[in-house]
Amino acid sequence: MTGKPVSAQQAYEWGVLNAVCEPQELMPKALETAHTIAGNAPLSVRQIKKSVRFGMQMELKTAYRFEIEAYNHLVETEDRYEGVKAFNEKRKPVFKGR
Repeated sequence: MTGKPVSAQQAYEWGVLNAVCEPQELMPKALETAHTIAGNAPLSVRQIKKSVRFGMQMELKTAYRFEIEAYNHLVETEDRYEGVKAFNEKRKPVFKGR
């Protein structure tokens, strides 16, 4: 908001970026990140995307409430139970989007 240029390294240090890489590393890194996200519970990924999209259009208190409501919709899902069970059993979860 200052209008001053920010280097990629500064943005990374401030937590604005997940990583800084060379141009030839960009697509493999992006695909690796996409693969990681795709391996997560589909209902949770959908809810976080929805929370970010709509949350940016709300004032902070309302956005927090929206996020809590999104979480509450996931509490009783099969995927949440599978995630907890897989964590306790130290194995990779098998999500079904339910």
